[in-house]
Amino acid sequence: MLKINKPMYEGNCLCGGVKLEVSGPPKTAGICHCESCRSWHAAPLNAWALWKNENVEIVEGEELL
Repeated sequence: MLKINKPMYEGNCLCGGVKLEVSGPPKTAGICHCESCRSWHAAPLNAWALWKNENVEIVEGEELL
């Protein structure tokens, strides 16, 4: 049987204390350039993606959440 690997992504919080991995494609993703997002991120736009809970694994720092 052929096993197909799902894409895997790694990420962390800004301080690096919490590390996570997500698998598969995001449930949804987008880009926003509203005044609030531009101010919050100090950038001309904010890109984001959301995964289902079952596709997210906290690999380090769960006690910090």
